[in-house]
Amino acid sequence: MLLAAPNLTWQATHGFPQLSVASSITSGDSSYSGRLEAVILQLQIISPYATPIWIAGLVALLRRPAWRAYRPLAWAWIVAFGIVLLAGGKGYYDAPLLLVLTAAGSIVTVDWARRGAVALRRGLLAVGAVIAVVGSVILLLPVLPADRLPGFVVEVNYDSGETIGWPAFADSLAAVHRSLPAEERQRAIILAGNYGEAGAVARYGPQRGLPRAYSGHNSMAGFGRPPQDADVVIAVGWAQPDQLREWFTEVTQVGRVDQRVDVDNDENGGPIWVCRGLRRQWSQIWDGEVRRAG
Repeated sequence: MLLAAPNLTWQATHGFPQLSVASSITSGDSSYSGRLEAVILQLQIISPYATPIWIAGLVALLRRPAWRAYRPLAWAWIVAFGIVLLAGGKGYYDAPLLLVLTAAGSIVTVDWARRGAVALRRGLLAVGAVIAVVGSVILLLPVLPADRLPGFVVEVNYDSGETIGWPAFADSLAAVHRSLPAEERQRAIILAGNYGEAGAVARYGPQRGLPRAYSGHNSMAGFGRPPQDADVVIAVGWAQPDQLREWFTEVTQVGRVDQRVDVDNDENGGPIWVCRGLRRQWSQIWDGEVRRAG
């Protein structure tokens, strides 16, 4: 409770925004969202190979008298996963505790491999471990060039696709920024549809002369809103201009994101808009409309 106190205090003073995020997640408006997906992810996130191992660890922690001192570790996962299911959340929120259960289960597994058909059991474990490691490396680590990444990797691991092409993403925005009249470039800002896009601009934008990026997505909105004189906006992350036209009098598509690699993620090929004529001040729309849109 002491460790959680700062987070709980912040949540309480900000109206518990995590509950709003959780509601959005359970409605399916996110990657790895929904309660069924959370259950399935428990069986996949470390590796299907490790699933029987961590289940064995969970059972052993709950039942072995000699492990009674470590039993709270099993209950920690049960409670955390229960919160994910009841309050709403993504199935990887409790994943660190699965590693603890896997560590416990590895002891059970080693004992199992020492009994009965020892050669067969050890052989099965060895083959399964190799397959699990190779699969995890391909799915989770940036070991393959983006242009040689198999399409199924992005389908299985959505987040891996969102880490591809950030420099080229920033290049696409920089081309639009350079095309603006000099006077408009001075007061232009970038409005991103999600925090990943804003993060790409924060990382790769300065060396390309890009202005600061803002986003109303999740807690990214808390990093500040655009200045009041920012009436020229390069917007990215909106497939359609309807929402933008509620905030600006003029919304024009001026290009598309080109990440220079064939990857099916949220940004590649998406439209880039230049917006002018802010209908109301940022202070009037940021905390309400822009945050809700994010």
